[in-house]
Amino acid sequence: MSDSSATDDANGPRGTHGSWSSFSLKELTHDQSAHNSRFDHVNRHNRSNRGGLAKKQKKHQNGRALLGDNIKKNGKHKLHKAGKVDVSVDVSNGKVVGLTAAHPTKGNLQARKVKSRQKLADTQPEVIQTSMRMAQASDWYYGWWFVDDEEDDWYYWFSADVVIVDETWIVYG
Repeated sequence: MSDSSATDDANGPRGTHGSWSSFSLKELTHDQSAHNSRFDHVNRHNRSNRGGLAKKQKKHQNGRALLGDNIKKNGKHKLHKAGKVDVSVDVSNGKVVGLTAAHPTKGNLQARKVKSRQKLADTQPEVIQTSMRMAQASDWYYGWWFVDDEEDDWYYWFSADVVIVDETWIVYG
């Protein structure tokens, strides 16, 4: 036995405002067109700023391979140029202790520490042996992440043996 005072199958649930039919189609159409125009503006903005692409990209780099033998030298070492951004790392006693993403007009961009169990950057053949040994000791890869002018996400990944592992790394995802 159903309670027809609580619902009306043709018109939806009833509440203090009556059935669903109490909303006018004009109100819903107006709300939807306002919603669509806001998103059309955002999409036009994204397409014009990103050469037709509306989705930002995730660009994963093997930081360890880019650093090479400089892991043995203390100091600041340039890794890569990510668009206009110069990317460098600070090395101390064989460990990468920080990453700097220097934009020519905006200064240093915020770089965050992330970790992942998934291998997101390819390793070069000479690094594979080290990576395989590290996978046995640690299931995590550690990286620094920043966002560039194009709103693309850049990640520079390292194995656990070349970073200081502590609780400050957040899970990538």
